[in-house]
Amino acid sequence: MGAMECERRDCSNCCCEYLIQNMYVCSSCAEEFREAMSGVELPRSEMSEKFEEFMDTSVHKRYGMKIIDVDEFLGISKERSDGTW
Repeated sequence: MGAMECERRDCSNCCCEYLIQNMYVCSSCAEEFREAMSGVELPRSEMSEKFEEFMDTSVHKRYGMKIIDVDEFLGISKERSDGTW
């Protein structure tokens, strides 16, 4: 079997390490999905939907797009380690 290309839109990696939901996925895209979904707990069917939506997105992380959480997006301050806001 030859090298399998990542099936995410615009990804050019051809050395996929994962077969997820019958789609070949490279380690970079798998890690980006992991980071994007960090802390999210969903039923398997909903996680599958999120994964399919993710695979239809363009590759961002390699071009410098930072993945942020909702608090960063909304600009909500988080308590600092010294107990101040």
